[in-house]
Amino acid sequence: MTDVIVDHLRRYAGGKGGVGRVAAAGGPKRHIRVPEGIWLAAAERAAAERRSVSAVVVAHLVRYGRACRTA
Repeated sequence: MTDVIVDHLRRYAGGKGGVGRVAAAGGPKRHIRVPEGIWLAAAERAAAERRSVSAVVVAHLVRYGRACRTA
């Protein structure tokens, strides 16, 4: 596991000032199950882009929702 992933997991997986602050600012908490390998790869890429996995998921869900409305 790279240092980038470890830092990301500390901040966004229950570390001080992590999940609660994001949820309060962005809406209610949601819980999903994601295979570990997929989550870690997403966390590493998101961290490299200076984003949270939550921000990436929201962006993809917005696009997915738009595609459903136009189909």
